[in-house]
Amino acid sequence: MCEALQELFADELKESMEYGEQRKLVSQVCIKLKKRIGAAEIADILEESEEKIRHICKIAERFAPEYPVDEICRELMSGKSEKPAE
Repeated sequence: MCEALQELFADELKESMEYGEQRKLVSQVCIKLKKRIGAAEIADILEESEEKIRHICKIAERFAPEYPVDEICRELMSGKSEKPAE
């Protein structure tokens, strides 16, 4: 049972870390979008693939001009929209 709990906590920790990384990236993208910076330039600044940043921008634009980061992250992680090939 101890191993099962460790696995459960490890999985939850991994998911939390992934969410945190995703949230940070979305937050940075939203800050740049508010400054009217384009996806290509954002990708260059953040050293991420342009395809990935365009995907985030596409979803974030639905929430403009407020760009609520947590709502955008939920939309991204829900899998409702097509993810770019990485």
